[in-house]
Amino acid sequence: MDRLIRGIESSVVELEKELLKLGEHATWSPLDKGRTAVDQVAECALITDWVAQTLEDCAIAPMDWEAYGTTKASLDTVEKALAALKPATERCLAAVRQLPSEKAGDVVELPWGEKYTLGDLANIVWWNNTYHNGQICYIQTLLGI
Repeated sequence: MDRLIRGIESSVVELEKELLKLGEHATWSPLDKGRTAVDQVAECALITDWVAQTLEDCAIAPMDWEAYGTTKASLDTVEKALAALKPATERCLAAVRQLPSEKAGDVVELPWGEKYTLGDLANIVWWNNTYHNGQICYIQTLLGI
């Protein structure tokens, strides 16, 4: 778990660094259709918090997609998105550290059908952060940053 914790920590550092590089372009949308960098970091914050709750409860946390969309839309600035990401990450890291070893092998099914053990669930946070960091870096290339 130590390697996973370090991976999550570094993925958040990279997300923040690349988001801040965009400056005023952090809310720019490719072709006025693509997702903004801020929107992607907001997603990372919400997914991280959802995973944290699932690990804390040792069961899949409810996913209210309407509330998710409303909350994500409210995280519409760099400051708001990062303000949500940081505590969600701390909550998730604490949940990973406190996951009872006897529960780590329990299998849960995600709302979109994939199955994970609770012990492997935090990999979603690392993967999602890393994926969206790549998307943010791609936005930088489109803008010549």
